[in-house]
Amino acid sequence: MAGLESIYRVDGRVALVTGAARGIGAEIARVLAGLGARVALADRLPLDQWEPDAAALAREARHAALSLDVTRADQCDAAVHDTVRRLGGLDILVNNAGINSRQPAEATDDATLARTLDVNLAGAFRMARAAFPALAKSPHAAIVNLASTGAFIAITNNIPYGVSKAGLAHMTKMLALEWAGRGIRVNAVAPTIIATDMTAAVRADPAYMAAKMKTIPLGKLPATTDVANAVAFLASSAAGMITGQVLAVDGGVLTQ
Repeated sequence: MAGLESIYRVDGRVALVTGAARGIGAEIARVLAGLGARVALADRLPLDQWEPDAAALAREARHAALSLDVTRADQCDAAVHDTVRRLGGLDILVNNAGINSRQPAEATDDATLARTLDVNLAGAFRMARAAFPALAKSPHAAIVNLASTGAFIAITNNIPYGVSKAGLAHMTKMLALEWAGRGIRVNAVAPTIIATDMTAAVRADPAYMAAKMKTIPLGKLPATTDVANAVAFLASSAAGMITGQVLAVDGGVLTQ
């Protein structure tokens, strides 16, 4: 049993998590740290605006806090460089940073579309590209992207987000194929709606939530820990032969 448990751990590995100040990203960082990783928590928000638990984790000597705007290639390169310098390498990249906006298609302007694609899709690519040299040196290299069930099913008033996540899901498969020969596994997790700051407005709408809950066969929303556990699995040796996959954490939404 001890051997089985050990393959789910990431002792001694270094993980870089983007969008780690709050919500899902903060929980991913906490879970990976609990499984033995040294974690670089990266976010564009200043440290005094992070969730208290995330800020406290980032201040621990074995971890690190990084300032990062994923729309800036120079900052993506610097985040990887600083992670390697401060923590000794890079084994796991979690592309969690993302934004969302909700409006009808006809009311979606170019700036909103461009910004959402830039953060959610191009930002993840910039980080993967920046991390490639360091990951190629690791015997445990893994990238986990945060996609969404919205990548696979149409959701009203949500075109920029859905399109960006659909692109991210396909990019996951393309990078997995291209980098398999370098020993880098690339997978994604696709949650349904999660209780975070990003979803606060729609979760406050009783009609929206009543309709949403009817689409979830298990009858409840996943927690941030459910998503983080899936990310940790895909980053671990337990998933050593899994690459190019998108794992839904959705209570059964995509079964329909």
